[in-house]
Amino acid sequence: MACYLSPFLFFVFVSLQCSDVCHSSVENNLNLPIGHLRPLGGHRSPSSNLVDDLLEVPGPKEFWLKYVKPSRAVVLRGAIKHSRAFKEWTDEYLKKNFGDLEMRLEGKNEKSSKVPIGARGVGRDTVGE
Repeated sequence: MACYLSPFLFFVFVSLQCSDVCHSSVENNLNLPIGHLRPLGGHRSPSSNLVDDLLEVPGPKEFWLKYVKPSRAVVLRGAIKHSRAFKEWTDEYLKKNFGDLEMRLEGKNEKSSKVPIGARGVGRDTVGE
């Protein structure tokens, strides 16, 4: 009885069998490009910073020049804590100012999802109720 392996499965099998041997010989071979036959991202040291992590919010000009213009990612930790919305938008505030505002309710994008029934009927509710 003959056994047939597809070319892809053969490649995976051989790769798994010789991963340690292949990687050690690749690392010692200076003619190959950095990261060759290594896991994705192996060409870059893990210490490189692709995303800045800031505890203070930069000014508008600095933010534009350092992050928006060069399309550089940044995480602004705690930035929302300085906004009026974080301090003032309590449940009571929303009920008082927007309690009569009607909003549309939607179900999740799942197979068994149904439109929720709010205080004003199917798919309708208010903040205050």
